[in-house]
Amino acid sequence: MATNTTTDKNEIDLRRIARAIRSHRWIYLGGCALIAAMATAFCCITQPRYESTATMLIEDSSSEPAQTANPMAQMMRTFSIGGASTTSVDNEIMLVNTMDVMRRTVTALNLNTELSERHGLRKLLLFAEPPLLVGMARSVLDTLTVPVKAEITLHPDGKVSASLKAGKYSAQVSDAKLPVSIPTPLGDVTIAPGPSLDTASTDSRRFVAALTGTPEASAMLYKKVIIEIADKMSDAISLTITDVGRDRGRAILDEVMRQYNIKRLERTHLIAEAEIRFLDERIADIFSELTESEKRVEQFKTKANFISIGNEAPILLEKSLDSHEETLKTTAEIAYFEQILNTLRQGHTGLLPAVVIPGSSASAGSESGPNAFITAYNEQVMLRQELLRSAKPGNTALIAAEQRIDQLRTSIISSFTQLLEGARMAEDRRKGATGALDSHLHALPSYEREFMEIFRDNNIKNELYTFLLQKRENALLQYHSENTTGFIIDPAITALKPSARRPLTVTALALVAMLGFIGAGVSLTLRCRDRLADPFDLRRCGLEERTSVIDLTKPRDGARTLRSLITAGRTPLTIYTALIDAPGEAITAITDAMQRAGMTADIINDVTDNDTLLSPAFDSRAKAATSAGHYLFVEVPDPGHFDELHTLADADGAALLLIVGRNTTGRRHLIRQLEGFDPKHLIIAISTT
Repeated sequence: MATNTTTDKNEIDLRRIARAIRSHRWIYLGGCALIAAMATAFCCITQPRYESTATMLIEDSSSEPAQTANPMAQMMRTFSIGGASTTSVDNEIMLVNTMDVMRRTVTALNLNTELSERHGLRKLLLFAEPPLLVGMARSVLDTLTVPVKAEITLHPDGKVSASLKAGKYSAQVSDAKLPVSIPTPLGDVTIAPGPSLDTASTDSRRFVAALTGTPEASAMLYKKVIIEIADKMSDAISLTITDVGRDRGRAILDEVMRQYNIKRLERTHLIAEAEIRFLDERIADIFSELTESEKRVEQFKTKANFISIGNEAPILLEKSLDSHEETLKTTAEIAYFEQILNTLRQGHTGLLPAVVIPGSSASAGSESGPNAFITAYNEQVMLRQELLRSAKPGNTALIAAEQRIDQLRTSIISSFTQLLEGARMAEDRRKGATGALDSHLHALPSYEREFMEIFRDNNIKNELYTFLLQKRENALLQYHSENTTGFIIDPAITALKPSARRPLTVTALALVAMLGFIGAGVSLTLRCRDRLADPFDLRRCGLEERTSVIDLTKPRDGARTLRSLITAGRTPLTIYTALIDAPGEAITAITDAMQRAGMTADIINDVTDNDTLLSPAFDSRAKAATSAGHYLFVEVPDPGHFDELHTLADADGAALLLIVGRNTTGRRHLIRQLEGFDPKHLIIAISTT
């Protein structure tokens, strides 16, 4: 059975790693101590960072859409998760977290310049009231792409010495009075006294100034400021920043919120201004159209000859009915007059009918009216009839009565003829007036329809004009309004204790560096000094249990273990012994251990080369020794090529004993040589002195 060298190839033997670490423990301890010291020094030298937070409520300023929305939209708005609507808050977060807001903040707080004062190895950032003002023109900073660094020394006499570097360009000034300007290809760098400059100081002070362009500073601030929704059920957003110093973090967050509100107001004013311009033009157009519409109403009423259809229609209808009634009365009078005239003209001598037309002027009871003539005539007729019954012809009273009847007949004919002509003329006038009234009354619906169209157009323009005026007032209110969308609930506050994020990060990196250092050292040790030292070094090829350590200074324990491996369940063997970087005393110790156990062990060490071991003569010699019940130890003359004997070692009644010196034999090379051997026929001894 061949040795399996790939079964556990990918397994890691921690014992080998522990041995490598233990063998170089002082180096690893020193390296880890150095890394820990560097991490500690970094945490102590760098200025502590503080976490600042602020909270801002996004108020919904668009109240008009909420009022005019349909009930379903209002209900969805009321019960939506996120209050005024999560989408709106997300949009405001996107607006706050923009490069434009960060650029405005950088410009307002002059974050392009960072001034630090050196105190030994430590640097203290100066923000609120620096003793020196270092900067460049705003137009230069807005387009600056190369960072500018200046190291400044402030002398007790108020003069400064500065060393400046901008890319590949460098410049120096010495003992210059403040303010000083240092020219560079990018622009002049000015150093001026600050508000907190102490002119009475007797010590020199060292400063470091770093100037970065606005785009780069805005990008750095964009990464620092973290903006997120404060709570899913609210419209508030939280702003967080971790920055050096307490004052600067608070100032940055407050300025970010202020710049956001300014940008929002600018946007509101811009929209309102555009809306006002549009509304002014539209109101002028609507006013002109409204004036034309009012003129059309006036012209239509003048043309149609009415003021108000609703008020005039009942009057016209009443007049029409009265006119028809008067016409009928006049017609009845004409018929009556014609009847009386025809009766009288035909010589009728009887009584005449009286006028019975209700409401007619002919039937009115007056002394000069038609009824008066008819009554007088009828009285004379009745008188004549009485005289005819009692008087004789030629009676004077009878003759007088007939004469009066004739006179009355003539008067009635003359009078009724005039009345008939007047009634006919009145009938014609009344018919004309009635026709005009009826025609005007019948035309009222068409007039009303046309008037309603004109009035509707005029009313629409009036409503539109009023609506546009209201919109213009609302736009003016927005234009002059200073109400901000973001209500600052909590201005920026800073934690009392420094943030532990950087120390934890540095600690984690230090631990990773330590593990990397140890891992690299172990890896180099295992690769560059891969020597056989312990039985577990042969675990990969399954020979750990077939390996033992023999200490030649105390050989008894190791020799007993090897004796057990040699004699375990076997008859006397031929043991081919190869000494690889090991002294011959190891063989002597093993044979002595066997003899102490009452076994006979012979040693053959006069063979000159490995080929002799393969000859039939040596085979006969070996069988003769083992047949007598002896253990035969055959020393391999060329131990470096013991792999040539795998056919002998794998034979029944034979074994290969490798005695190697500790930390002298390459492990991988030995494993490659052992490939092809049966582990049951292999015994390995690691000798130490």
